[in-house]
Amino acid sequence: MRRFRRGLIFGLVSLAVLAGPVLAQTHNATVLVTESTGTAQDMSGLSVPVDTVFLESRDLILSTGLDTRITTAAGDLPHMLVDDKVMFATTVTANASDPLQFTVGETALTDFHIIAGEDGYVGVPSDAAMDVGNNFEIEADGYFQTTAASSKDQNIAFKPYALRVYSRWTGAIGEVLGHITGWTSPTGFVDGGGTWNNEVNAFDDNTATFADETVGATSWGNFLELTHAALLTDGMRFWVTVGHVDVNQIDVDMFYNAQWNDVWEGIFTAGQWQHVGSELTLNIATVTSIRIRLYNANAGPQVAQINEVVYGSRQAEIAWLAGPSFANGEHVITASADAVNFTLDVDGTSVSVALAGASAPATTSDWYIGTGNVTPYLNDYQHTVGGVLIAAYDPVSYIIGTNLDDSVFPDQDGVFVWGENPTGVSVSMSGLVPVATYDADAEVQLTPEAVGIVQPVANLFPATDETGRGWAVFPFIDEVAELADTSGEMLRLWLSMLITIILLAGGYLWTKSLWISGIGGTMGIGAGIAMGVFPEWFLIVVIFYVLGVVSLDKAKTI
Repeated sequence: MRRFRRGLIFGLVSLAVLAGPVLAQTHNATVLVTESTGTAQDMSGLSVPVDTVFLESRDLILSTGLDTRITTAAGDLPHMLVDDKVMFATTVTANASDPLQFTVGETALTDFHIIAGEDGYVGVPSDAAMDVGNNFEIEADGYFQTTAASSKDQNIAFKPYALRVYSRWTGAIGEVLGHITGWTSPTGFVDGGGTWNNEVNAFDDNTATFADETVGATSWGNFLELTHAALLTDGMRFWVTVGHVDVNQIDVDMFYNAQWNDVWEGIFTAGQWQHVGSELTLNIATVTSIRIRLYNANAGPQVAQINEVVYGSRQAEIAWLAGPSFANGEHVITASADAVNFTLDVDGTSVSVALAGASAPATTSDWYIGTGNVTPYLNDYQHTVGGVLIAAYDPVSYIIGTNLDDSVFPDQDGVFVWGENPTGVSVSMSGLVPVATYDADAEVQLTPEAVGIVQPVANLFPATDETGRGWAVFPFIDEVAELADTSGEMLRLWLSMLITIILLAGGYLWTKSLWISGIGGTMGIGAGIAMGVFPEWFLIVVIFYVLGVVSLDKAKTI
């Protein structure tokens, strides 16, 4: 029995010594961020290709990918893993190359950041459950750019023709603003050509009535101008019907900045609301008039009809003026309404304005989060309506495709629109290697050979290295590993060790023979090879074990 214990210990020690280097879980690669145009970036969302699915299949990362990091000498950077790339946010030094580290096999994080990249954003398809009305709370926690030289499109949260929360740099101060959009009908008209009939029907809040004009063959009709006292406007909508299908184009202008401005021209769909302009395409302006004309492509005169025209006006407008100290950085920004007041809160300091009846209309427009490079990264985003959390974005697994999972049921999943690395900025990644070790006696760093690369080339790992992946128990082990949020390879290691111990002990207890026990141990290690835990050269473990059994069997019992 003493010889058996020695054989068991010898075999397991051999297994541990030789398995250790093979099963090292921590590897890293050098990421190089190079800027070549002389433009520094305070904080920028960047990306570099990574075959995440490959890394998961090789058990180099957990199924969630949360055991990855992008780091500098100062510590971890915000990052998010995608199936074909890693997104991260960092400062960019002008005319320089900054080395970072991409590491796998670290202690698992609880979640990822939300990073869409330069000019990227998150869209959320329109859903009635997310319409905010006058009772809501939207909270965005992340890094916000408050000094970008633009007065539009820097949207923190935006639903065209309903609600906008955004950041702006005026040239002297940074500010966060918000407004609820309402619909305001014109109050007058100008029929410059004298060719329109029933002009007031174009703004009587009734889509069943209309102003009409007979338009000559293959020509544009005259403008019907619909007026209002100066109104802050970020768009408009119209409802048009026609007497003939060949009346199929419309021209819409708005009067602001002391001139007429063309805001939309093209083919329209008759008999439904169509929206023109938004903060995505049109600056907010003080508008005093909208004019519309229609085109008749028919060879004869045809009737054009304008049923309704409405201004999209800013209501319950609010500005959180933070002054020059409101610099780029991490902030928690909350926009909320309680049926009485509209409130903006930045880092615990809030300002409010009375709603005075304003309520964000329910529209079919999608939501946009983080457009205009307002936020290189978000920590999380929450959307509450009527006191009920409707959507929450806080990724707890790597992103597949473009889907940003909503953690609240039923899902209101977001969709990433990926950006590109800024002009003049390139990002590259080296091969993935095991993390270097340190020899205290020799006082040198020992860097092992590379074990693979992040973007695998064809046939880098031959089919024989996939041994056991068709074995019936293999999918079961992977499922258990995913449930346990651990490495499938590590689970297979422990299973092969358990099989080895059982066969070692069972062989000896049943036969009292170290030879039989050794054969059992060999079979256990063979099971480990079959499960893909070890490469085929690991058969050396078997040789060591068998030699140990032979030597102990010949030794005298002490």
